[in-house]
Amino acid sequence: MVPCDQRACADSGARGAGGPPVTVTGSERCYSSEEMSRALAVLGLLALTSVAAAHGVLERTEPRGGSTVKSAPTQVRLQFTGAIEPAYSHIRVLDGGGRRVDLGDSRVDAGNRSLLRVSLPALPPGRYKVAWRVLSIDSHVTEGDFTFRIAE
Repeated sequence: MVPCDQRACADSGARGAGGPPVTVTGSERCYSSEEMSRALAVLGLLALTSVAAAHGVLERTEPRGGSTVKSAPTQVRLQFTGAIEPAYSHIRVLDGGGRRVDLGDSRVDAGNRSLLRVSLPALPPGRYKVAWRVLSIDSHVTEGDFTFRIAE
């Protein structure tokens, strides 16, 4: 990219660096500072998006964090923005007393490497905490927790 304030296209009548029109040969094209700023902003957003996707950021949960459900779910499902490593990723579900209540079968879905799930027994009404830790395929660890409630 050639900024217009340094060089300009002769057919546009623009002037380079405050001087006379400058001829640009071949397939070069000059760009205004505004066009270059927009292009850099788009590239920056794309870079941030790919970094977030590679880091296995939590995208959504079932049940939703902070929600109250009418009936006990049979499993907890966490969807991430990128693929995660099965051997180093897990979910634990704890009751109000801090006791683990899931069935201990936390696993990455075979058909969707960005989905982590764990099965639950029939849970009584109450508040539950879901704690998770994942290793994304780019070797970054992310972890967190949220709660949900089963209504009486």
